[in-house]
Amino acid sequence: MELNHPSSSIIAIDIDLSKFPSSDRCPPNVCFLTCNAIYGIPFPQNTFDFVNISIMWSVFSEAQWILIIKELVRVLKHNGWIEFTKPDPMVRNRGKKITWLLERFSKACQEIRDVNVHIHEKIPNYIKKMDELKDLNCMSVDYPLGEWYGCFGDYALKIFKRVFQGVVFLPKYMKMSNEEFNGLLNGCLEEANKNKAFFTIYKCFAKKASGEVSII
Repeated sequence: MELNHPSSSIIAIDIDLSKFPSSDRCPPNVCFLTCNAIYGIPFPQNTFDFVNISIMWSVFSEAQWILIIKELVRVLKHNGWIEFTKPDPMVRNRGKKITWLLERFSKACQEIRDVNVHIHEKIPNYIKKMDELKDLNCMSVDYPLGEWYGCFGDYALKIFKRVFQGVVFLPKYMKMSNEEFNGLLNGCLEEANKNKAFFTIYKCFAKKASGEVSII
């Protein structure tokens, strides 16, 4: 996206510095900041024309999501757009290994972090309750999961593995060593290829109201 819009300034934030690319791989119009959005985004209100939050379904509790959305809307300009991208973690055409992994993942997130991994179901209602946002539009798209769909599906499969490797508390919760856990993940990848698995990504867009006051 940054290469397609060279006149735009793009700022990405994450709590984990290791998620950022090295400086030699970063386009000149992109900046990365280490930030925990729960405690606020370090920009004044009405700063950005467009705000996107993606694939954070296993990070925030429902109460934190409400705070995060308010903070994102705060830094969004009037008439600017906000975009939410959230997956449904319940992979379809899954086999026994993926089912076993997802069930324990969902339970671990709930018990350890009070996180609802099905937050995509609630995001539209959170948006509707915000007076500053209007023109809500939601859509979904199915993503293939596996090499059976070529390079696109292979990329999604690698992301799937990285996501679960990033949930650092999961192996201990499942009483597995890191080696055993990676073996389970590799088995899940083989299963996804065999069954032609896929999952659904949900996107919601909304516009921040102009802020103009009508005088009658």
